[in-house]
Amino acid sequence: MTSASVPERRSVLSRFFCVVVMLSMGPGPAGALAVQEGELWSALTMASARYIILPPQIEGNPEGLTAHQRKIVLKSMRHDLAGSLKRRYPKAAVVTTMEDRNVIRVTPVIEAPQRLLPWGKLGLKLIFERRSGQRFLLKEQFTLFNLWQQQDDAAKYAYDKLVDRLP
Repeated sequence: MTSASVPERRSVLSRFFCVVVMLSMGPGPAGALAVQEGELWSALTMASARYIILPPQIEGNPEGLTAHQRKIVLKSMRHDLAGSLKRRYPKAAVVTTMEDRNVIRVTPVIEAPQRLLPWGKLGLKLIFERRSGQRFLLKEQFTLFNLWQQQDDAAKYAYDKLVDRLP
């Protein structure tokens, strides 16, 4: 009896994970098969995809930051997410226009805590969406203290952690 190679197991796990995520996102178009939808989010597909990063959003309490600080945070979210995607998928392209029909739209969302306390949690979400409406969501929370320790690399650190979870 031979065991499956590591890439084969990752591929199977990746497809399974994608199917679970797609099913948890709610019903798709009538007649669509979950496995076919999961293939849209496979490691192979994601590695060669074209991404456009939409304007970042802040949810929760953004009042803990000044308008200038919010502008800097939103700009770094977009820039650092593009870098994280390129590190994860070197053959992928981050584009600035929606000209390609197969471009994957990525919306970065920061969930600001109610209060800026060291033990407070900051949530990050990445919403990947295809033109056909299929969506893929990644979400993780980070303590403010942990992000503060990263200093200028906080957004890069957080997005690298989040993007590493992609298929």
